[in-house]
Amino acid sequence: MRETSHEIGEKSSKIVPLGAPFFATFHVYVLQSETTGRHYVGHTSDLTQRLGQHNIGITKSTKNRGPWKLIYQE
Repeated sequence: MRETSHEIGEKSSKIVPLGAPFFATFHVYVLQSETTGRHYVGHTSDLTQRLGQHNIGITKSTKNRGPWKLIYQE
């Protein structure tokens, strides 16, 4: 029996067997509004970028309630 593996992308040097598990790192976070004291709970793979999005008003549910400070993450 011949074993085979599959490469991801033409330039990739990593060989990943079919059916291998994929794990992404996510952060759960809690923000607190510095103006209203309200809390917001979310999750993201890029916490720094996501906090910036909350503070510039991109996120509909937190828009016009900031600035937001990070009070918890895991």
